[in-house]
Amino acid sequence: MTQDENHEKKPAQNGGKRPGAGRPRGARNQFSMTAVLEEIRVTTGSTFVELLAQGYKESIENNDKYTRLKYENMLINKLVADKHNVDIVDNTPQARALLFNQALLNMTNPTIIDVEAKSNDE
Repeated sequence: MTQDENHEKKPAQNGGKRPGAGRPRGARNQFSMTAVLEEIRVTTGSTFVELLAQGYKESIENNDKYTRLKYENMLINKLVADKHNVDIVDNTPQARALLFNQALLNMTNPTIIDVEAKSNDE
């Protein structure tokens, strides 16, 4: 007899499929962003955006440059999250610089552009 024949294989005791185990079909996430934001509003009496603005204002008033930079980086990353494409027809350095400046202006001041576009449509 070999050594393998002396040892019988036992069924696995851990792991595997079990009846009733796991997440029920159609179950929703316990946490949703809407629920979290609502809980922040209920708990603090302010919306998340109001608290964000308040924290940014306090970092300016307290001259806390590190925290202020963190707020600004977060806001810029959120505001400029969308990709901006520019169609280049004239590939000269001057034309590309002009297009880049226009794209940068569009990213930094979208409300003016939106207002101008709406007024032109009317």
